[in-house]
Amino acid sequence: LSFNDTWLDFQHGLLRKTAGDLEQWQELYEKALVCASKRLLPDRRRKRSYPRVSYQKRTKATKFETKNRGEAKQIREDNRRKAHE
Repeated sequence: LSFNDTWLDFQHGLLRKTAGDLEQWQELYEKALVCASKRLLPDRRRKRSYPRVSYQKRTKATKFETKNRGEAKQIREDNRRKAHE
């Protein structure tokens, strides 16, 4: 399924319409779901011309340390003191 086309189907089929009761919402939802299920990704004959790469995930600890360097240093020192006790 194509995400963009599916999202557009749901926007047009549900979010921009008003329904009075639950039965009407369910009917609109089913229609949007049927339309979205018919959407397919395009059949690309050529492969991509560049290698597919992803970013490496950082640990949460490094994110905290970069935002709050002073606090992180103090916490590390406190943890070291507790470990040696």
